[in-house]
Parts: sequence; structure tokens; C-alpha cells
Amino acid sequence: AELLEYINDAIEDLVQWIAGIWPQYWLRTGQANKVTGDIVVGKESYDLARNCYMVLAVAVTDSDGITTLLEALEFERIFDSDADGYFLLDNDVWIYPVATTAVTNGLTIYYVPRLTRITATTTDLPGFTANYRQLIKEYVVIKAKARQEERSSDFAAIYGKLRDQLAAMIARTNLPKDASWKVPRRWWL
Repeated sequence: AELLEYINDAIEDLVQWIAGIWPQYWLRTGQANKVTGDIVVGKESYDLARNCYMVLAVAVTDSDGITTLLEALEFERIFDSDADGYFLLDNDVWIYPVATTAVTNGLTIYYVPRLTRITATTTDLPGFTANYRQLIKEYVVIKAKARQEERSSDFAAIYGKLRDQLAAMIARTNLPKDASWKVPRRWWL
């Protein structure tokens, strides 16, 4: 039970770390959930999915079939008459400007779902590629070892290294498929 708790802690921490470093990870790897809905004339707010942990992107499609990715608005900006984007409040996404034309399936919300807790019978890690299994294992070892040691500060460096590994893995994920490690040519040589 204790190890399962550590695994679940590791997964939750990884989700938060990835969200802080590069939230587009889930879009880039195709692991984001999406929900579509109708745009209703005069309607400002639309419900988020019940399992939504973090909104990644909001897109609207107009009656001509042109899709636009909306920008997130700061709270103060929603009061401006020319506000153009979306704002999250409670369990709703607010779209500005308010629609003047109804569009069937015109609203698409991409999001990171709340992850289900790992149990003794779970066979796969939700929301992660196989690359992160080693990080999760290391996290669990650190937590278990730190529980037995009197000086948990000894493990702070290892914990920091784990976060650095995560940042490096995200950087690799963000490279285009045809990219390789090249030294840029200096034009002055």
C-alpha cells in the first residue's frame, strides 16, 4: 500500500512538473483529451469535462469552417469590450466575444484529464509514455529511502537530478522528428 501511494505521488508530481515546464507536452505526444460542443448564440460559458485537470487549448470553428485557437485571457481583460479569447472560472470556460452565430461542434477544448489512481491490478501508467517509467521508479526509491533515513536533505540532490532528467526528456520530446543534434554553422567563419 505504501509503494502504491509513492507511485501515485510520483505520477501526480510528474503531471505538475510537466505542466509547469511545458504544458503542451500532452498535445505534442497525442495524449491530450478533447471534448467538442456546440457554440450557442449569446452563451458565454461552457462546462469543462468533469475529469478536466488542466486546459491546454481552446479552439472555435466559425460557420465557414475556419478554426481559430483562442488565447487565454487575464481576468482584467474579460471586462474589455474587445476581449478576444477564453477565461477559466470554476468548472467553466468563458468565450469572448460572445457568439453571434450558432455552430454545431464549433467549440473544442483540449485538456489533461485527472489521472486515475494506480492500484495493485493496474497494468499501465495513465497519461505517460514508456519513457517516464524509469523516473517514476527513481521517485519511488527516493521516497522509500528518504523515509528510512534521518537526513532527508541527502536526497534533495537526487530529487533535483530527477527534475533535471524530466526537463531533458521534455526537451527531447519537443524536438521535431527529423531533428538531430547539430552545431549551427557560424556565418563569419
